Amino acid sequence: MTTEECPERPKRRNCWTLTIILIMFASLCQQVTARIGETPKQCQDRYGKPVKTDKAKEELQYLKDEILITVRFYNGMADYISFETKRKVSPSQLQAFSDIEIQGLLKANGGARSWKRYINGSSANGPNIRNYGHATWWTTDGMLLAKQSGLIELIIVNKGNQRRFEEEEKAKKNKKLQGF
Repeated sequence: MTTEECPERPKRRNCWTLTIILIMFASLCQQVTARIGETPKQCQDRYGKPVKTDKAKEELQYLKDEILITVRFYNGMADYISFETKRKVSPSQLQAFSDIEIQGLLKANGGARSWKRYINGSSANGPNIRNYGHATWWTTDGMLLAKQSGLIELIIVNKGNQRRFEEEEKAKKNKKLQGF
């Protein structure tokens, strides 16, 4: 049977091609995704030896499938993860994360939680977020925050990390004002 006799055939082929691409991408996301709440040992079991260690920050870095993964720990558990693409589209330009990749990383870290996207600050039902024009997501239970930093980095943190960051920033500002 030719394509002229069965006009559905090219559509089916495109559908299968898209399905195969999505399956391959889903397996890539599972391979490169450190998860909030993991221990340093779990991260090492997943990626092998870190490419960089910063004991002062309790930070480990891994390079997997051209993605730099930075994991920070608090009380022995990952509470900050940054995914930064190192894939190049030209010698001087990095390839941005696609929407499908971002959704895969959010799902892998959120588990069964639902994510809500915030653009340009607050939402009627959500937190006030200063995102400087970048996409920001919160899980609907408010436990995880994700921010896209530029087009090549996605940062995911838990609520405790976000609270500590805000307290540190407030303390820095207060210290600057001492003596006035």
